[in-house]
Amino acid sequence: MDPTDHGHIPYVVILVRVLEDWRASHDGKSPQTSTERQAFKKRILAMKIKPDEENFDEAEAQAYRCWTETKAHPAIAPDALRQNPSPFFHLLAALKEFTDQSETHTLPLTSALPDMKSDTANYIHLQRLYKTRAEEEKQAFKSHLRAPVDEALVDLFVKNCPRAAGAPGQPVGGVGSRQDSVGYVHRRIRGRVVDRIAADSLVANPKETATHLALSALCALRADASPTVERLREHVQTMVGEVELPEAVDCALGEIARAPSAELPNTASFLGGMVAQETIKMITKQYVPVKGYCVIDLIDTWTGVIGA
Repeated sequence: MDPTDHGHIPYVVILVRVLEDWRASHDGKSPQTSTERQAFKKRILAMKIKPDEENFDEAEAQAYRCWTETKAHPAIAPDALRQNPSPFFHLLAALKEFTDQSETHTLPLTSALPDMKSDTANYIHLQRLYKTRAEEEKQAFKSHLRAPVDEALVDLFVKNCPRAAGAPGQPVGGVGSRQDSVGYVHRRIRGRVVDRIAADSLVANPKETATHLALSALCALRADASPTVERLREHVQTMVGEVELPEAVDCALGEIARAPSAELPNTASFLGGMVAQETIKMITKQYVPVKGYCVIDLIDTWTGVIGA
């Protein structure tokens, strides 16, 4: 092949070629381990004829697509979804069936083609292939619909379905009242599993988890106008089981005991703004709501999410 043409092969074509060769020598499997993935990337770069071929650099940067699964969110269950009259839930149910029954078990292909290093002829040819395949998969997706849905909504859903995710809501209540809170999850599982869950949460997100548990303890002891650190710590310990509490828990409990009912204007302002932001997301049905507990520390200026 002419070096100029070689430097304009779309990276999608490069990835397909390298992946086919890889699977042929690895029992039909994509790269699984970190070592294999690095070896896969080296194969791509080894195909360069000239060091400045950007299309192979693009292929190496996009190599993760060869081992990343595209599938429906596990929370999407067709039978339960179809009980909801909203067209959106019928689309979700159809998406689940499509991914389960398609040959590749992947999401419907979108016709949108990203920018890449290529010449005009190759890019247009690839774009036509994408559009043709995307239309075929869209028609297959529509065959799984069990209720009439507007064509424009189907197009919009298929285009954005890779970003579909389950975010179930819960009744409004006090901190720690939800049955999926960190403390509740720990209480309802016994033995060594409890220790592992508590330890994992406190190790992965110590400050966030400590703050959440401290506020949960305060909520449980709200009848006490001046709870002590000892009482709060005792309640936290009952929530997490026989797990050694890190220093972050003591720090959080100390702050709670120091001012258990204080109302700070800047905290109230921040909370009001965040609640308004999440409300707008739900009303407009745009953007992804915060899933889990968003923990905020306005002293050290950090936020974190746990229980997602």
